[in-house]
Formats: sequence, C-alpha cells, structure tokens
Amino acid sequence: MSEQRDREFVQHSIDTGLESMQGNPFLAQRIMNQERTEQPVMKKKISFAFILAMILLIVSIATAVAGAVNEDFNTWLYRIWPEAAMKLMPVDLSCDREGIRMELINAVAEGNEVYLTFSMKDLEGDRINANSHTWMRFGYDYANGLKYFNEPMTFNEETKTLIYGEHLVIHTDSMPLERDIYAIVPWLANTGVSTYVNLLPLLEKYGDQATATSAPQYATYIDPSGHWQQVGDLSEATPVLDWQKSLEIPLADTVNLSGIGMVDGLLHVQLHYVNHQLITFGKNENSFEYYPENAYVDLYDSDEEYHCDSKGKYEYTRGIDFLTWTNPIDESEVWEEYIFQVDSKLTEEQILEAEISHPEPPIMGMWSVVIPARLIQRTN
Repeated sequence: MSEQRDREFVQHSIDTGLESMQGNPFLAQRIMNQERTEQPVMKKKISFAFILAMILLIVSIATAVAGAVNEDFNTWLYRIWPEAAMKLMPVDLSCDREGIRMELINAVAEGNEVYLTFSMKDLEGDRINANSHTWMRFGYDYANGLKYFNEPMTFNEETKTLIYGEHLVIHTDSMPLERDIYAIVPWLANTGVSTYVNLLPLLEKYGDQATATSAPQYATYIDPSGHWQQVGDLSEATPVLDWQKSLEIPLADTVNLSGIGMVDGLLHVQLHYVNHQLITFGKNENSFEYYPENAYVDLYDSDEEYHCDSKGKYEYTRGIDFLTWTNPIDESEVWEEYIFQVDSKLTEEQILEAEISHPEPPIMGMWSVVIPARLIQRTN
C-alpha cells in the first residue's frame, strides 16, 4: 500500500472501531510485539500495523479507564499524525450555559502568536442578534502570561450565530505542546434596539437661540492621534453652547437636547445626560458595565448608501469636533457636544439625527473551554 492508502485505511478503521467500541486486545498486543522487533524504514514514518494495533487496543478498554489511556496515547500520536489524534479523541471545545453555546471554531499558531475563532449561538431562543457583543479573556500557564486583542465581529443572519476572532501574543518564542490555554467568555451583552430622532426640525425652531461660552477646563476631547486630552491644557478657549441656558428637550428617558445652533460658522449639537448611572453586573475582570442609554449625533447626506458621512464632508478637521464633561458635583450628569462643518443652511438633502441605543442587561454565563496547545494547528 502507498502511505496515502495506508492512512485512508487506518482512518476507516478508526471510524468503524470507535463506532462499535469493540476490539481484540490480544491481537493488538501481538501486533505491537511484532512491531518492536522490526527495523523502521525511515525516521518518523507511521507504521500501519502499529497504528492499527493501538486503535484495537484503545477501543477495547473499558470506558472508565479509556479516558486517561486515550489522553496519553493521543498526546503521543499527535506528534506524528495530528489528523489521526484529532479523530481518535476530539477535544470538547464548546460550552453550554444559560441556553447558549460557546464553541471554538478553529485555532492556528505561528511562532508565539495564536489566532482563534469562536462563536456564540442561542440554543433556546432569539437572544443573539447583530447588536450582540462579547469578549473572550484568557489564562495561560506561563509565568510571563500573554496579551490578546479582539478581532472584528460578524453576525450570520441565517444561522443566528455571532462569530468573533481573537489574536493572542504569548510572551515566549513558541508554545510547548504540554501547555494549555484557558478561554473564558464571562458575559453576552446586547446594545438593544436603537431609536432615531430627527434634529432638523429642532435646529430650525431653536437654532437662532444658540449662545456660546467657553468649555469647562475639565472637559475632555479626542486629539488627532486618538488620545483623550483636557481642554484646560489648550492655550485658547474652546467655544461650546452655553449649557446653563439649556433647552432640555427630551430625546429619551435620560438624554435631553440641551442646545443646537451655529457658532462661528460651525454647527454645534449639545446633549445632556441626566441620571446617567453606571450599571454593573458581575465582579472584577468578569464584570460588565453599561449606562441605561447612549447617544450619538450624526450629519450626512440623505443619499448616502450606508447612512453616514462616508466622505467626511461634514467632519470638522481643523479643530475639536467632540467634547464631553461631567458635573464635578454629580457624576450622573454629563454633557456631550458635537461640532460639524457646514457650508450652507441644512435642508432635506441632509440627515441630522441622534441615534440612541438602549442596552439590555447582559447574560452572565462564564462560558469556558480549555485549549490544549498541542492541538493548535501550526503554520511553521
């Protein structure tokens, strides 16, 4: 037989042997004894007789004992034939809790970097959708630990499955086969259904009432490099709408429109959060925190395919385009100010709206799997 035909034959033997859970240990022992007396044809070449003997031996062992023996054998076999090892003893890389299954789809390693893909699927209802999100944290039995980064999420509408990617960087040159990676998904959350408020009528009605003042020194903004900075560090005052002359027009339960209008040729929209209390589930690194409502203001042309300013037409790039500050006496009171660049009066050709999300309480499940490093496919 050729090596490929040998493998195909052994693969069939594995399938049928494991299905029937029958075998002849005495025949297996005879084949093993014969194998010890033969000279190997070449280094690391897989012997059909030896593999078949091991299969017969394993499937003949009682269930109570088979687990430990299979693990020892599987560790050895994986070093010379991963496909067979995976078929003989598939590792359970899924976890069901709270009616939701977390499953590891695949894992691949290159040097000290590992890429994992996992999924979340609701087995009992329809609690997972495109607004769902989660994250996976890891433990690793290395003293130096590891770093990990979330990759983009996708949601399969047909299967109602949430799919995530994770990128791990282990603080060693490579992964020894005897080490395990512990993967934990502590919660599954949902941003909830968003509501949209058209701000154009409010701009037309209240825009001429806008008055400006200097932003509080403790207000923060995002600089061009993406870092948060404090307004007090700037040499010049930053104008914002005067929040002490607030409109206080309710947009949602905890979100008000406190101001809207033009300041120095720029469009300002100011939101005021009231009773903006942080809600916490769980503890420590497994906790999930969220606010009852979150809002975002956007301005874009009505013919935009993706309902956003994809070309940056209204983006103010010559200064600060977003600020936020909190009442120093009451942290549940927060203001946000959005600043847009506009060339002319807004019309029905533009969309100016506030998107308000209403997060839902998370599902706390503590889904977890243990990933034997020796079972992670390597690219080198």
